[in-house]
Amino acid sequence: MNLNWLLVFIPVSLILDRVGANPIIVFVASAAAIVPLASLMEQAIDVLAHYLGPTYGGLLSATMGNAPELIIGISALRNGLIEVLKGSIAGLVLGTLLFGMGATIVSGGLRKPVQTFDQHMVAVNSSLLMLATFGLIVPAVFHFSGKTDQEPSLEISRHCQLICTDAIPG
Repeated sequence: MNLNWLLVFIPVSLILDRVGANPIIVFVASAAAIVPLASLMEQAIDVLAHYLGPTYGGLLSATMGNAPELIIGISALRNGLIEVLKGSIAGLVLGTLLFGMGATIVSGGLRKPVQTFDQHMVAVNSSLLMLATFGLIVPAVFHFSGKTDQEPSLEISRHCQLICTDAIPG
């Protein structure tokens, strides 16, 4: 299905933003404009991957697959919207690791009742999932505990320093 007609929303969203229209309308117009742009970017990456080979093509695909998150992150950071940036990163981590892996396992299970996995890749993905889990849980614990006035990173480093000094004799 060709959605290139949605490209008309690029100038529409720019004009709506320039004239000070309702931000929700500007958002909807911008979201409509992104759909064909994502499709065109995917086609361009496929053509480049064909010429660059599978290694560089895969790297390019993985990098450009996160372009919307990168654009949102840079825009949020430039406008001082730190909470939006944090939410975008958390959503990316959860979406990629949990939803992506879950959807893959479910769809594979529908096709094959018994699945086999590469042990090395399972170990890598499990490690990434645990790292992402700790990266989301540790700040949440500090946020909801309310027992400290310092930033979580300062509090964690203080506790690590105490543990290290207690572990070293003398």
